[in-house]
Amino acid sequence: MPHRKIAPRRAAPTFALLELPAEIRNLIYAFALTAPSGLRVRWQASTHRRRKKPVMLDASTSHPINQLQYASKQLRRETAGLEIQYNLVTFGAFASRHESALKGLFVFAGRCTPKTLQWLSHVEVREPANDVRSQAVWIHDNMPRLLELLEFCGRNPHIAVGFRLPGYAVKHSGYRFLQDGIFLSRALRGVDVSFLDCHDGQEYEAKVEHVLEERRGQMLRLGRQATNLRILPQETDVDAKTLNEMVRASKQMTRTPKHLLSVRAAEWERYAKTWVEEGI
Repeated sequence: MPHRKIAPRRAAPTFALLELPAEIRNLIYAFALTAPSGLRVRWQASTHRRRKKPVMLDASTSHPINQLQYASKQLRRETAGLEIQYNLVTFGAFASRHESALKGLFVFAGRCTPKTLQWLSHVEVREPANDVRSQAVWIHDNMPRLLELLEFCGRNPHIAVGFRLPGYAVKHSGYRFLQDGIFLSRALRGVDVSFLDCHDGQEYEAKVEHVLEERRGQMLRLGRQATNLRILPQETDVDAKTLNEMVRASKQMTRTPKHLLSVRAAEWERYAKTWVEEGI
């Protein structure tokens, strides 16, 4: 019986990505490196013993998003770090869960080349939500880092920064949430909305003076310049129902002024909604 000859297998055709025009490759890179839920920065050990390396993870899968850079030297040259241009980049606690997220942002930005830093366009900083009595106390204890953030925003106006303050659940701390918003508006932006809580703003003026002390002028000057910075509460899923619950829960608290609930409740709710969705 004659042997049947087996035809050699043909190699599957390959897609010559790197032979495409640069404009088409850039469109492909943008599609491949865009994560609908944004990116989360994870710091991990590197070959340098004392130096952590940032890894950009797809926030929805927790997997490194840029796999293109490992396919060839040219793809690494063309795509390494490019993912930050197309996504919201979220910085959490740096290295350990107790270290400031702001430190992670500053370390990352300090390692970027001028070109790479221009790619960074939208950042969110989420401070670890440890026990925080009030935002005024947190600001007083973290004044140097907050001033550094304001200066960073002033030097990099192309980066939209959302800073999520650590703290409490909005719906369980309605009146304190309102008070902290009034304080932050006055301290950082020079905007007086104390009418939401009282007829006389002297109480908040004294609080700002006490917390900021001699750095008040510097804080206000930098805060007014940092128009690309928005201060937001830690929670992201505060909807109209939650805000209604916040007002209802505050009505049951004896320390909530009655005039606020009877006269200012609607304005309070609008202000809280703006703070949650747009920031201060």
